[in-house]
Amino acid sequence: MPGSKEPRTRIPFGPFEADLLTQELRKHGIRLPLPRQSFQILKMLLERRGELVTREELRAALWPSDTFVDFEHSLNPAVNKLRDALGDTADDPRYIETLPRRGYRYVGGVEAEPGPAQQSAAQPSRTSSSAVIAAAKQHRWAVTTGVFAVLVLIGAAAFGVYSLLHGPASKPFQNFTLTQVTNISAGVILGHITPR
Repeated sequence: MPGSKEPRTRIPFGPFEADLLTQELRKHGIRLPLPRQSFQILKMLLERRGELVTREELRAALWPSDTFVDFEHSLNPAVNKLRDALGDTADDPRYIETLPRRGYRYVGGVEAEPGPAQQSAAQPSRTSSSAVIAAAKQHRWAVTTGVFAVLVLIGAAAFGVYSLLHGPASKPFQNFTLTQVTNISAGVILGHITPR
């Protein structure tokens, strides 16, 4: 239908993107480990951003009535794992605000859903972010290789200096004997070197 709108499958917010189909959270394109319940909480909060999502609604969505679980001791860790993944805190929330004894609310911004023209323009930005990551890896490799090469050169130079100072070449007369010849009548002492 021309007027119908497909539901969003990816929700970008800040440096993050929540993929609702694969249930994956990504930061700058890198997948973050997040338990299923924590992702479900994020999904509900993003779909109702700015609104209170009650603890009872979360319990009903995450743990059906036929599931026996200590809800109070399961919800809090799931929310904490979500906050850890987002780098968020309960004391100073950027994304998830706690409404004590009632529930939670998503308070961060969400990027507008791109239109068809924006989607085609957004694709190169993903490619360019991949290019930036690849360039950073290549730069890190070049720096590591350069540092290694410098260390090898320093080691070779140090070995060369050591060899010059302590090697056989530093004692040029070690394979020769010194014989003293004295000519008393002429009053001259001559030294003569002969090979061994």
